[in-house]
Amino acid sequence: MKGEIMRRFILFFKSLLKREYCAHKFALSCCIGAYIAFSPFIGLHTIMVFLFSWLFTLNTATMFAVSFLINNPWTMVPVYGSGYLVGNWFLNFSNIIVSTGTGDWCSILSKYSSNSLLAFLVGGNLLGLAIGGILYPVMLYIFRCYNAIE
Repeated sequence: MKGEIMRRFILFFKSLLKREYCAHKFALSCCIGAYIAFSPFIGLHTIMVFLFSWLFTLNTATMFAVSFLINNPWTMVPVYGSGYLVGNWFLNFSNIIVSTGTGDWCSILSKYSSNSLLAFLVGGNLLGLAIGGILYPVMLYIFRCYNAIE
């Protein structure tokens, strides 16, 4: 069962590689797909795939495949949790504190919730940009090696 799933996965990505002729566009499609997967804008991922593929004339199928491979119902909690942790670390590291007013319990609660939302938004974007930037040379190398073999 596990071998069959892996074989189908490899065949699917080989079919994506055969459709693309430009190594730069394939690597960029993978990177933007990774960014979209870590993007904190829940519910807008499909719109982002179509928008970015149209704006940059990239491979829509590759972007969908990479974003869904990274962010799917089984990996959603770790993906968004890691984004929140990175954002919380970044906000604490840079001493960014959101001030909301006086010291009553409502303002204290809103202070923590606004920091959580800000950490979630900042962390998801930072993590998506970092992973997309790291993924670009890797995917470029893989595509060039695959083309050299074919």
